[in-house]
Order: sequence, then C-alpha cells, then structure tokens
Amino acid sequence: MTTKKDKENSAFDAYSALKKVCTECTESTLKNYVRSIKRLAKLAGHDEIPGTKGWLFGKPGKALINKVKKLPLTKARHLFLGGSQAARIYGNAERSAMWSIAMNESSNAYRTHRNRQTSSETEKRNWPDQGYKVLGKAASMQKRKITELLKKSDHTIAQLFEIQKAIILLIYSHHAFRTEPSSWFLKADDKKNTLLRPRGSRKFVVTNRVHKTQKSMGVLKIVLDSSVSKALAKYLPLRKKLIKHDYFLFNRSGDKLTSPALSKLLLRTTSALIGKKIGVRMTRILKATQHAGLIEKADRLRTEMGHSAKMSLSYIRKDAKKAK
Repeated sequence: MTTKKDKENSAFDAYSALKKVCTECTESTLKNYVRSIKRLAKLAGHDEIPGTKGWLFGKPGKALINKVKKLPLTKARHLFLGGSQAARIYGNAERSAMWSIAMNESSNAYRTHRNRQTSSETEKRNWPDQGYKVLGKAASMQKRKITELLKKSDHTIAQLFEIQKAIILLIYSHHAFRTEPSSWFLKADDKKNTLLRPRGSRKFVVTNRVHKTQKSMGVLKIVLDSSVSKALAKYLPLRKKLIKHDYFLFNRSGDKLTSPALSKLLLRTTSALIGKKIGVRMTRILKATQHAGLIEKADRLRTEMGHSAKMSLSYIRKDAKKAK
C-alpha cells in the first residue's frame, strides 16, 4: 500500500531543487548529483529522494554517514558528494558541516589511494595480459561476429545495435574517452559535443564542449584515428536509415544511449568477448599504463621548465624539427 509519505517523495523534484542552489552546475553535473543522491536515499531505506531533510541530518544522517564509510572508496566519495549537495537542497544552499567533512575526508583518502598507483581488487581481477591492446582484440572479435550483417543492405535495429558494439570497441581501442561518445551530436552545434567530418577531410573530428574537465581544459578537439574514421564512414549511412535522432549512439530501442548505459554496454561486451570486464575508466587506465614512460618523461620536462602542458607545447619549433 502506497503511503502519503511515498507520494510526497515521488512528487519531489530533486533536479529542479538542486538547480536552484547549484546555479553554475551544468545539466550533466546536475544529473550526476541527483543519481548520487538517489543512491544515497536508497541506502537510507527510501525508494525515492525524500522531500524533507530528516533522513540526512541528526542521528539518521550520522548513521548514514557511518554506513557509507564502510563502502569502497570509489563508491563512498560519490555518495558523500551527493550527500553534500543534497544538504544544500534542504538548507537553502547552505552547506552541511558534517556532510562536507565526510566528503573531504573521503576525497582525501581516495586521492591518497590513487597516488599510490596500485591496482584495486576489481582492476586486478580484470587486468588483461595484453594490456590496452586487448581492446583492439575485442573490436576484431566483434567485427568477425557481424561479418554477415555488414554484407546486408538492410538491417533491423537489433542488428544495427550489434554493429554499433564493434564501432564502440574500435573507438575505445584507439582513444581514451570517458563517456562523451554518448553525447556526440551528428550535426553542427556550437553548444553540444559533436562528431563531424570536416569538408575535404578523410578523418572525423570530435569536439567535446561539455565534459568533466571543461572548466580547466575548455573545448577539446580530437581528430579520430584513420581506422576509426574509415569505419565510421561506412557505418553512419547504415545508422541513418533506421535511427531517427541525431545523437551518435542508441540503445536497443533506437533511442539515445545514455552515459551510464554506454558504460554498462562496454562492460558487458568486453566480458562476453574476452572474459574481462573492461569499463570506460579501465580503458583509460590501460592506455595511460601503456604510455607510462612517455607520460612520466613529459611530466619531468614540464617540472624542469616550470610550464603547463599547453605552455610546453608553445615552446616547440616545428620548422626547426623539420630542418633536422
């Protein structure tokens, strides 16, 4: 039986409430915060985010913080961040001392753990012997699975979805994106992330305007690998026949693929193909580890010169390099 409190909670619009207090947050950031708050609410025993603050403060709040502290750091830090933002909803944008302290402690512990550069238990279980190259192997395996489908001129959405898996694996086998591919728009747009092929070019260019580090990094333009571009040139016309929206990726129903769904799809696909669950973050770790020598060498040079990466690049003289 649905209680009065259940109805009140289901009617509470956490996104709109958070948007009022987090005025500088992007849409994607707000959605991430709401997801974390909802997970936190479920941990506290609620089906939906409550419309009142009692579950987050006082004794219930302290008990919830202690419960979160028992979780792995990777999960706890997101939940504490969610709790900190939820406190602002109920407190007219004021931050809660106890949730802010818990969030900072969790962030510092996570930062210390990352600085040790040691693999987590999940990473150890799923670390492939081939390292980053295993993504290329997975892409090849999926391509072989869809060989007959590629010969067809007409497809169902389910068949196209299988072809899309090969494209996703190919992209991640060459480029260390986060989940930005789920947001790529296939038409020119000065606000959205786009995937376009400039006129006269054989290579596609990704322009990421909305991303995790947009405040510090600004707009990012990435020219895709030639093999990825070649595959996209063949795939996109097939996609256009069936998919009605203009976002790059789609789910089994043909609707836009969400960021969390992309992450889960990559995990399921790699697990089925190579027996290892390689998610978005893992692809980035594998690529960084493969290029560890180059990254460390570049970091030492930046430290020696006292420059940022961008400033160091400005000191390179291309004409002098050619003269050599």
